[in-house]
Amino acid sequence: MSKRLVRILVWKLFVALPLVSSAQAGSLDGYLFDTRPILLFTSSEKHPALREQLKAFAQFECEFYKRDMEVLTIVGDGHSIVDGAALSNEEVSFLKDELDVGPYNELLVLVGKDGKVKLRAHMPLKANDLIRLVDAMPLRRIEKVSRPQVSCHAA
Repeated sequence: MSKRLVRILVWKLFVALPLVSSAQAGSLDGYLFDTRPILLFTSSEKHPALREQLKAFAQFECEFYKRDMEVLTIVGDGHSIVDGAALSNEEVSFLKDELDVGPYNELLVLVGKDGKVKLRAHMPLKANDLIRLVDAMPLRRIEKVSRPQVSCHAA
């Protein structure tokens, strides 16, 4: 491959990619190889299944932190926040399409660090089941060996 062709490809990668539509701002690309997002799709912030799920997860905050798991709530009426930014209805629709959620509400979607959906389940789901699933993932097994033990009390 010629140097000129390589330069053109690199230019396209770094210059043309930021020209994505506003709907794609709701993408999970920023989490790739860093975080395992757990998306809780719900029709309302007050839905009993969502409240029960969040209550169950609150008891495992440290365990989620150790496994780079982050809980994101995606509300159908547009009151969703990802990375500190509110999502529009268009962005919520984009995420639902991207993760093939369809018309379902009160659905939990676990996305691995590789960006692939690892689990779709109706809420509520036991936090221990989610932790066991993550611990069985090949990348997590490598992390347990290669990374120092993380303490939740250090922060």
